[in-house]
Amino acid sequence: GQSAWYKAQPASGVGAFVVTIQMGWGDCPSGCIDKHQWQFAVLPDGTVTLQSETGSPLDPNGMPPASGS
Repeated sequence: GQSAWYKAQPASGVGAFVVTIQMGWGDCPSGCIDKHQWQFAVLPDGTVTLQSETGSPLDPNGMPPASGS
């Protein structure tokens, strides 16, 4: 399976976008045991604001291990 992806979608027709980023780890060939997702609003002037963050906890010492580790 795919462990990381992003998606950008137009928001409300005013030149803004909603960008979703997802990262997964832990047996990703089977769909990833753990996943973490962020959603950002990107305004036409380039301002980026975190709208939501959900999913499995992230390791405070760094990123999760690469798939298969």
